[in-house]
Formats: sequence, C-alpha cells, structure tokens
Amino acid sequence: MKPVFGIFARLTNKVGLRIKDSVIAGTNICYTRYPNGNIQSQLIIDACGTPLDYVHFMDVAPPRPDKSINFSLGTSYTYSYYDPVAGRFKSVVYFKDTDWARFAAIFTFYNDETNHRQSMRLAVPDTEGNVYYHYMDDEVLTDSDIAGDYWGPGSSFCGRVNKAVRAWPDMEGAVAYEYVYYPGTEKIHYKKCYASAYWYDDSDPETGGLVSVVIYNPNGEILKEVRSATIQADAQAA
Repeated sequence: MKPVFGIFARLTNKVGLRIKDSVIAGTNICYTRYPNGNIQSQLIIDACGTPLDYVHFMDVAPPRPDKSINFSLGTSYTYSYYDPVAGRFKSVVYFKDTDWARFAAIFTFYNDETNHRQSMRLAVPDTEGNVYYHYMDDEVLTDSDIAGDYWGPGSSFCGRVNKAVRAWPDMEGAVAYEYVYYPGTEKIHYKKCYASAYWYDDSDPETGGLVSVVIYNPNGEILKEVRSATIQADAQAA
C-alpha cells in the first residue's frame, strides 16, 4: 500500500495540509486549502491509512468538485460547469480507473434551472447495443435504468429518450433512432430510423440517411412501417 501522504501529494499541490477527524466513524479526512482559504482538496482515509475517496475542488465558494476518485470502486470523474458558483453542471466524464485515463462514459446536462441530464455516451455498448442516448428536457421524468452502472448527477432526473445511437447497424441497416411520443406520456408514437450519426456535439449528434419510420399505437404495437424508398417516392409524387 502506498503511503497516504504520497498519494495525496501526487493528487494535488499541497497548500496548508491539515488533518481533521471525520464524522464517519473509523476514518479521517485530509484536506488542503487555497491561499484564500477555499477548500482545494479532500481525501478520506480509513483507520489504517488506506485512501477511500478523493475530491479536488475549484477555487470558488461554495466548493465545487472538478475531479474525484472512488478508490473502493476503482473509478474516477471529472466535472465541468456552466456556472460553478450555482453548481450547474455542463458535463461529467466517468473513468473506470483511478487516474482519469480509461474513459467509460460522458454525461451532458441542460443549461437551465432543472439541470436535467441531456445526453449519455458510453465507451462500451449497453445491453441494447446502444452507445448514446439523448434525453428531452421535459416534465415526464423517469428513474432511468438505461444508465445501468453508470453514474451522473441528475441520473434519476432524465426526461424521455428522444435519440439513441447504436454501436453497429440493426438488421434493417439503422444505426440511430429518433423518438416522438404521445403527448404527456412515455408511449412512443413513431420512431425514425437513420443510417448514420455524426458526433460533432455530444449534447446533440446529427443523424442522416433515413431508413424507415415506424408508427405505434398507444399500446406499443406497430401500426405501420414505412421504408425510406416509399417516403421518397411519395415526396417526389407530391
């Protein structure tokens, strides 16, 4: 095991290192402060000196984290803000190591009072084969289980999914989907299927190459599926 202060020195520039007792039984908190007195970093260690959690803060008040480590889980995060003083997140990046190196996921958030999650992009496809979700900023909120083991502030405050991108095409050649819902419900009215998605912006990727449109009834049953060739023919006829 590495000496705790060696780890602490590696993680942050020490400025006025102090130690205080934690409110958590059997643990201590090591922390540093900026020259102006704002908290710079915090490291929680157990009674044997093993690090448990580390948080580095921006030089603002109240303190806002810009990176953190969970040593127990072997994960780390970085944080960016639209407004750090207000604590309004812009993005959170999740890593599956303690060095902010092995990318696992990035979450983006809406720049409004709700600060709901806007999107999630994954390094590894989930059980549905998807690597990206975009969420509506609406009042039909769900405790999203799409996230699985992935964490993000506001993770329980996701609107309805209105875009999803796969890691590989489905059987019909579609790699991206856009969803439109029956008003005020989580029931899909129709789904647009696309052949491509472009990652210019994590908060809202562009889709292209319409493959088909699938229309559902309120019970989730397919009423009609229109292929792109039919849509193009109808448009030309009109």
